Amino acid sequence: MTLKLVRTAPARIERRRVPGPPAAVCVPLLCLLALSSLAVMVTLSRHQEGPAAPPPPPLPAGRSRLYPRNGSLPGLGTFHYVINTDACAADEEVTMLIVVTSHEGNQRLRSAWRRLLPAEELGRLGARRVFLLGRPSQQEGYTSVNESLVELESSQHGDIVQGDFSESYRNLTLKHLMGLRWAADYCPQARYVVKMDDDIAVDMYQLHDKLTERYVPRDLLLGLIHYDMQPVRDPASKWYVPTAEYPGEFYRPFLSGWMYVVSQDVITRLLTAAESHTNFWIDDVHVTGTLASDAGVRLSSLNAYYTPHATHLECCARTEDLLCDYLVGPAGGDEALLSDFLSQARGCWRSGCMRRKPEVSVARTCVGTDKYRHRELGQGTAEVVAVSWGAS
Repeated sequence: MTLKLVRTAPARIERRRVPGPPAAVCVPLLCLLALSSLAVMVTLSRHQEGPAAPPPPPLPAGRSRLYPRNGSLPGLGTFHYVINTDACAADEEVTMLIVVTSHEGNQRLRSAWRRLLPAEELGRLGARRVFLLGRPSQQEGYTSVNESLVELESSQHGDIVQGDFSESYRNLTLKHLMGLRWAADYCPQARYVVKMDDDIAVDMYQLHDKLTERYVPRDLLLGLIHYDMQPVRDPASKWYVPTAEYPGEFYRPFLSGWMYVVSQDVITRLLTAAESHTNFWIDDVHVTGTLASDAGVRLSSLNAYYTPHATHLECCARTEDLLCDYLVGPAGGDEALLSDFLSQARGCWRSGCMRRKPEVSVARTCVGTDKYRHRELGQGTAEVVAVSWGAS
């Protein structure tokens, strides 16, 4: 060891021209300098290769509660949340929990809802909101995004609930049941649970007032009731249902998945009934029809406040001093229409608006623009099927 140090020292003295004590004394000092220089060089080279990976983020608050190890979901068996949220604090009162069925590629629509009904505005209504997603997948008619973008969106807004199943029409019932399960487990204090689709316009202000003034939050399953609907038996249809999947000639009466309201006790009954059924992929038929019927839950009608016409929403938005006759209608993902409709609803809720007289109802007087006159109901491919709108 000593011989190696003595051989190295003269060369380093000559190159650096360091005057001072004899070589035998300088050798230890030069070794320390050499080692220090080497450490600096290694550190610099590592920085030149690229920044080190950041430390992993801290675990979410209450991770053991938000991410249970032995979760389950009817039709899926073992289940866990890929992303979960503490959107409902255990010690706060919640009048309405809004559970929005979305798609991982619909980031633009979720951003629109957050902008038009931000958390502060929801707070005035005593409301909380979460968006339900599955895992990213290639699905016709939708934009697929990377999971990292969903994680970033969740970290920024804290309102994403993502299940461990792929995005698919065939998994809509899983997503629907996941939303009900989440409401029961993570927001049990919510008096009313509002389940809705992300491309539907809903006047949350009038809905809030109607619920709190007219409906007791017990034994409640309220929405647009569909009667005498038949399964589509045409194999060419996107909604084709073979008899092996649903042998009956008619579906049981069910609520439109656009938007409906359910109380917590009914959620418990629906989830219990789901345990003894094989999931049927048309989620509103299965959950609010088959399961509700088997659980002995009576459907309550809000039919008079739904419209299938986007032009009706447009006409409501143009009238500042009159309440809209409708609470729910198809926005088709149009942010401008959604913005105008909700802005008018917000103005009426804050300053007060008169109800329309029958002779000037929206249905009688509305003349919409060409932009919305032939609007399909929601996103995707239009298909003409027979629909029973039901009694009001």
